[in-house]
Amino acid sequence: MGNCIVIWTILHDNRLRQQHQYWIVASLAIADLSVGLIVMPMTLIYEIWKKWVLGLVLCEIWLALDVLFVTSSNLHICAIAIHRFVSMKFPVKYASLPHNKVTTITIILAWLLSLIISLPPLIGWRHQQRNQECVISSDLGYVLYSASGSFYIPITIILFVYWRIHKITDEYSRRRLRESYRCSKVLEQSQSLSGDSDNVLQQRRETIHKKLRNKERQATFLIGLILIGFIALWLPFFTLYVIGGFGYSLPDEVFQPIFWLGYFNSGVNPIIYAVFSPDFKQAFNREFKHFITL
Repeated sequence: MGNCIVIWTILHDNRLRQQHQYWIVASLAIADLSVGLIVMPMTLIYEIWKKWVLGLVLCEIWLALDVLFVTSSNLHICAIAIHRFVSMKFPVKYASLPHNKVTTITIILAWLLSLIISLPPLIGWRHQQRNQECVISSDLGYVLYSASGSFYIPITIILFVYWRIHKITDEYSRRRLRESYRCSKVLEQSQSLSGDSDNVLQQRRETIHKKLRNKERQATFLIGLILIGFIALWLPFFTLYVIGGFGYSLPDEVFQPIFWLGYFNSGVNPIIYAVFSPDFKQAFNREFKHFITL
């Protein structure tokens, strides 16, 4: 439901559509929605029946889609963080980029890389499924390959990028503090000559600057929340997934809740946007009011 709201709001709100990063958010919501509509119901059927009754072909398709949508979701989160970093580190160059083209390439790459990670078991990189069994490949090579591409490489990039964003924010804040101090000294010396006009102009500039900085902090905070949810909900699964590739496995009673914890991440992302993104909340309120007045 949450992902449907995210997609609907972005598609219908003109202001969000003009902010190109929200198209990446919409693509992320499509991946998360697919996890909820396609992957999770079949997982639930498998767990209720305690055996796979839908045939080998559907088993292989289900497993491939599972890896595809989960990986795509994770790579979209990585892409959002990278776009945020580039916009802060190189604001002039970022503003001059052909954003439609860059956004389209970003989304295509996220889905293409996800396909590259999810398809190998369909062409033989897996063990033979036992009768009425449907589990992801436990081949050590594929386990390391898929876990790295789906989680460990994206999370390493995200952590590095978020660390750089934090440093840029701190450096900018310190620079602005020094500039404000120098400006205040200059204003004190010039007020006797120019009256209050310079002071009013400075206050207006500071107000605009404060609004922009608050918006940047909110965006950085939003990425941080998504990152925390991403790590907290997926790290346990991918840790056990890699351990299982080396032949060590936990009982299903322990592994299954951790497995579902990862799926839960697909429902958390839209909640984070709905609660903590001012732009999205305002857009949703506008579109909802418009919808109920039709």
